[in-house]
Amino acid sequence: MIIGFLGKGGSGKSTLSTKVINFLSQNKNNIILAIDADYNMDLLHNLEAGDDLQFLGDDAKFLMKIVLDVDEKAMYADIVLDKNNANKFSISQPDEFTEKHSKKIKENLRLMAVGPHSDNVLNGKMCSHGLGALLKAYLPLLRIDKNEYVIVDEKAGVDSVGTGIPSGFNMSIIVVEATVYGVKAAKQISNLLENHYHLPYAYIINKVKVDSDLDIIKKELDEKHIIDYIPFGENIDDIYAEKIIIHVQKYIKENGDNRYTQSILKFKNNMLT
Repeated sequence: MIIGFLGKGGSGKSTLSTKVINFLSQNKNNIILAIDADYNMDLLHNLEAGDDLQFLGDDAKFLMKIVLDVDEKAMYADIVLDKNNANKFSISQPDEFTEKHSKKIKENLRLMAVGPHSDNVLNGKMCSHGLGALLKAYLPLLRIDKNEYVIVDEKAGVDSVGTGIPSGFNMSIIVVEATVYGVKAAKQISNLLENHYHLPYAYIINKVKVDSDLDIIKKELDEKHIIDYIPFGENIDDIYAEKIIIHVQKYIKENGDNRYTQSILKFKNNMLT
């Protein structure tokens, strides 16, 4: 399964995604690919991965086009819609692209990162979204077998949805800081996921201080999407990671693994190019 963590800056999405990764990696039968899609690279720091990765922003586009055998001018829609490209990428037996652009952290854990702002962004014509743009094709075309997990720590705020990357998720987990601004950002993100992209999501509420926080949340957010509440100052332990995994597993069991179908529908509606 592929799970993406979204939310306002400082909401705790990097902390929660790290906790889920560490929880999953305790089971040696699991194979995990962690993806740091945030230019701040907090996930990379949390996993103590160092800085010797081949970042996706470092001209990974050339190799992806070789692996997929696509024309230089091919659009992401063309790539994803081509059934011949399905399952071209793998984490259990890493393909050439995955092997080069990820680093083994543990025996059952690899890390991929978009990296910091490159010279092409700072001094060229590419915007920062271009650093992780390949994930729009990589995730929908990534084969996921039993006991394989991809955990994505996305950019802060609504920008995480604007990239189009969540089209490759089985579910987006929106980490909601229990404040007025945290709830506002969560609603913006969920509205785009639900009404524009038609993609599944769930909330986990973090930093709950007083009962009045819960009143704001229950008034503004649909409770059926809320997985759990985390009190302010409480250590985020394995129980929250487990609840997130169980929630996504239940959704897939009831609705099927329609990640590829979601992506195709999205591209057909000209949402991405």
